[in-house]
Order: sequence, then structure tokens, then C-alpha cells
Amino acid sequence: MYHLTIKQTIFWAFIGLGHLLFHTSGFASQYFPEPPSLRDNISFWKKIYTDVSLKEGLLHDSDYPLIIFKKVYVGNRHGRSLSRYMKREKRKIKQYISHVKNRPSSKWSFEELRIADLYEKFAPGHALKRAHKRIRFQRGQRERFLKGLERSGQYIDEIRQILRKYNVPPELAYLPHVESSFNPKARSKAGASGLWQFISSTGRLYLNINSAVDERRDPILSTIAAAKLLKHNYDKLNSWPLAITAYNHGLLGMKRAVRRTGSRDISLIIKHHKSRSFRFASKNFYSCFIAATDIDPNYKRYFSKVRFLPPLKRKYLKLSYYIRVNVICDYLNVSKNTFKRLNPSIRLNVFRYNRPVPKGTRIFFPDSMSMSTIKHGLKRIPSKYKSTKPLMLTYKVRRGDYLGKIARKTGVSTRAIIRANNMRMNSRIYPGQRLYIPTSSNYKHKKRNSRHKSSHKYRVRRGDFLGKIAKMYGVSVKDIARANRMSTRKKIYPGKTLIIPVGSSRTYRVKPGDYLGRISKKTGVPVRRILQANDISQKSTLYPGQVLIIPGNG
Repeated sequence: MYHLTIKQTIFWAFIGLGHLLFHTSGFASQYFPEPPSLRDNISFWKKIYTDVSLKEGLLHDSDYPLIIFKKVYVGNRHGRSLSRYMKREKRKIKQYISHVKNRPSSKWSFEELRIADLYEKFAPGHALKRAHKRIRFQRGQRERFLKGLERSGQYIDEIRQILRKYNVPPELAYLPHVESSFNPKARSKAGASGLWQFISSTGRLYLNINSAVDERRDPILSTIAAAKLLKHNYDKLNSWPLAITAYNHGLLGMKRAVRRTGSRDISLIIKHHKSRSFRFASKNFYSCFIAATDIDPNYKRYFSKVRFLPPLKRKYLKLSYYIRVNVICDYLNVSKNTFKRLNPSIRLNVFRYNRPVPKGTRIFFPDSMSMSTIKHGLKRIPSKYKSTKPLMLTYKVRRGDYLGKIARKTGVSTRAIIRANNMRMNSRIYPGQRLYIPTSSNYKHKKRNSRHKSSHKYRVRRGDFLGKIAKMYGVSVKDIARANRMSTRKKIYPGKTLIIPVGSSRTYRVKPGDYLGRISKKTGVPVRRILQANDISQKSTLYPGQVLIIPGNG
């Protein structure tokens, strides 16, 4: 006879009460049915969203989620620390399962008795055979779901209006609970972004995504895109449960699932479809959504206090020209911070470098401003600040280019180019790619046309020697040797980088209409020497804003 400790009694009460609570509050919809085979999954996700804290988690059977082995406290553990901790906990559970399978019931411990009873209640007889391979940890989401409820107050009314306009089910308004907890700044490891978690390839089908604008980040513009995508999924699959699952697994993936199983029944597809990509997340996506559709409208049943944020109200219009952020803010008397908050789709580098907002961008203003005031303010902006062509200098990447080389050619730091193009230090560039180059009008830099009193780096080429390089830059061989702490007789090899004291050399910023002959005439330096100093050929294309090194006349 086994006796329950206080701790064990509380655990059993948690499981029993949870099972009763979540199975007696079913959700019914003409669009989104609740198949009997998914009820345990839906109940599990309701527990995760409303009962289990972010500092806790459940160790459970991935195929039969109401078989909950243990509720564990994990605190702030993440990454490797959490993995190591879970590995130890899973090892204990594997041992219990092994004993249940291989020992007579008379020798089972209390934990083994409890696990055997769970499998008898929630799983078929064969489930224990491979149970040791299905032990999974799921972190709680209670605080995150509550925060999502509060944030939803800003957007939910407008989201419902958009869903009505596109004639799709109103319950879709609850999908952001599953995707992002209604956080428009959310970003996944896979690069999905915004309230509706679009990856860039899918987002570009419906939204503007470029180096200046990412409309995935705007809660309303991305909602319009989500409504279109979900409607498209439904038109192709003729089933809302499949359309929802396709939102996570992809339309082609769900078409393949229908073809292989010969069914459009979501429960049969989840049970029988086998695919490397159709794993736990995709199989449970519909159950997560159904759980959210019950929790949100009945939030008082699950959360004692919910402080909904007030609705976000904005007015917008579409730009018919390129224009810089500071011009918009100055002429419409809107602070830059307010404009930034109302326009989350405009990337930070646009504000940092005062880049032009592209033509066709939807820009938002405070709801307190009337449309006539907005239109009048934009109308009185002088035409010299508006352009139907891009107000930016771009650089077309050539074969052999890398960021450091482009920085030297343009006279703008590598870090500035990275920030201006929303890149990372290790981002790859490829021939034909166009990069935005911050210019004097939007980037603070030292005046480049003045004579340098510092130094310049030069990469030695085949056939170079110190005398040749010295002549090219108008400095003495001794100066170069001194700057590089070397002998004047030391050999130099291709690929070596030398520091050149460029006291007598200068730089020249290419102007519209310039060509090598004109620059040579302006500077009094032969074309041949300008080509050598800049590591370019006679066929190289010059562009306005490009910075060229002009060697001295020595």
C-alpha cells in the first residue's frame, strides 16, 4: 500500500482540477471545430497559457500531452543551463518508465504507479513502448499570454474590422496570441517578424520590405497581409483548420499532407501525416489557436486582473515622393519620437541617418491631427525637399568587393555602411547588390576634401616597390618606412598593408557629371596616378559621392 505525501497530493490535485476545468470549457465554432482527438492537446495548451509560469514548465509526453510527468521550477534558466537541467530530469523519468515496462506492478514506486495510471487514462496500450523517446519540456507562458491580452487592447478593434472587410472568420483576431503575444517588435530565431510573424519571403508577397521600410512591424499593415494570406490558404485548402495550420507549416506542406493522407480532416492529418518538417510545433499549432480562442473572450475566468492598453489611433496617407524624416517632422510639427512610435515599419537607420522615406510608403500621424492639416502641411513643403527619384547614393557591389574595400572607396566607415543597410558585420554581399552609402547630408563625418594630416592604408600590389608607392602619394620613401617601422631597403610583398603618411595627398568627392579626365584637369594629377592610388581601372564607373584619393605631386 502506497501513501501520498502532501507534495504528491497537491500534484494530483493540480492534474485532476486542471483536467476538469479545461474539459468543461470547450470552444465551438462553425469555422474551427474541436475534434475529440485534439481535446487533450487543447487542454494542455490552456494549462501552459494560463496555469504555468515562465519560471516553470511541464515535462510531458509529446504525443499524449496530458501525460504530465512533472511540473518543474526552472527560474531564469535558458540555453545550455536549461538543457543540462532538463537532461537530468528526463533521465529520472526514463528510469521510471523503464521500471513500469520491465518490473511487476507490485514493485513500482509511487511515481511509477502514477505514470502507469496516466498512460492508462490518456494513451492507448502500446504508448508505453517508446514513451522514453517522447519526454518533452514545455515552458509556461502565463505571464506572456497576460501581457498579450493587455497589448491586444491597442489593436484588436481594428484587427476585427480588417477581418470583416476581407470576409474571414472573426476568431482569426486571436492568432497573434500564438504568434507573438501581440508584440509588434517580436522576432523569431528564423527571422519571422512582427505581430503576425511573417518571414521575409512570405511578407514580400503582401508588404513593402526593404532597407528603409519593413511593414511586417506595423500591426495594422501586417494584419491586412495576414488576412489576405489566410484567405488565400483557405481558398486553396477549403478548410479553415488546414488554412490555420498552413500559416505555420506552409501552404505547399499542407497540400502535400492532404495528398498523402487523402483527407482534409485536421485530426487525421495530425495523426497520420509523417514529414521531417511536420513536427511538434506544426502538429500543435491548431490546438494552440483553439486554446487562445477560448481564453481571450473568457479572460476573466483565467486572469484576475487584465489592464488593457487603449486603442492605437492613427491617420495615414501614402507618400507620392521621396522625402526625409526631419523634413516631415519639421513642416508638420510632429516630434521625431512621436513619428517613430507611430511608424514602426520605418527602420531605425532611416531615423539615425535621416534617410529619405521611400515613395509609396504609408506614413502615420497622430489621430488628433485632421487629414486637412496633414495634407496642408505636406503641401507646403518646398519641392526641393521632394523627389520622384531616390534621394540617396547607392553603390553597386562589384566582384571582389568586401565591406572594408567599399568603405575605403566611398570614404564612409564600414560600421556606418552596415547600420545604414540594416546589416550585420558578418553579412554577405554579392556582385550586383546595391548598398546605401550615407552622404554628407545625412551622416556626420569629417570633411574629406581637406588635406589629410593623418595616414592612409595601402595594400601592396604585384610590381610595387617603396619608391613607386612614395612617388604615387607624393611622400618620401623614408616617411613610409618610418610610418611602418621598417628599413628603406626592406622588400615588400603583394597583399601587405602599408601605412602611408598622406600629408600632401588629398581626397576628392565625385560630383554629378564628373569623369576621370575632368577630375585630372581639376586636380592637376594625371589620370594614371589617380587610377593607381584608388586601385581602379579606366573602365571603372564613377558615381556622385564616391571619394577618390588624389596623390600629391611629389
